[in-house]
Amino acid sequence: QYDRADEATGKALTSSNTEEKPDVKRRIKDFYSQKAKEFENMGKNNNAIKVYEKLVSYSFVPEEEKRQINQKLAKLYARVGKVQDAMRLEGK
Repeated sequence: QYDRADEATGKALTSSNTEEKPDVKRRIKDFYSQKAKEFENMGKNNNAIKVYEKLVSYSFVPEEEKRQINQKLAKLYARVGKVQDAMRLEGK
């Protein structure tokens, strides 16, 4: 239900003031990161991929973190047989 989560995220960011926005963004990022790790630990690689892809799409996630997420995505893509996607992220 990522559409509903996106809607809630948008509302939270819209209704927060300038001082609250960084905290809201951090909480969103932390929530998605935690969920992705939970999915990975449960062996639900496709679900983890969806969450990591969502994280990478957010403009407020720093580039260094996006690089780390892309490394995780490359491994997950390889695990689920998405070899071309894995190679694309690995730069091969």
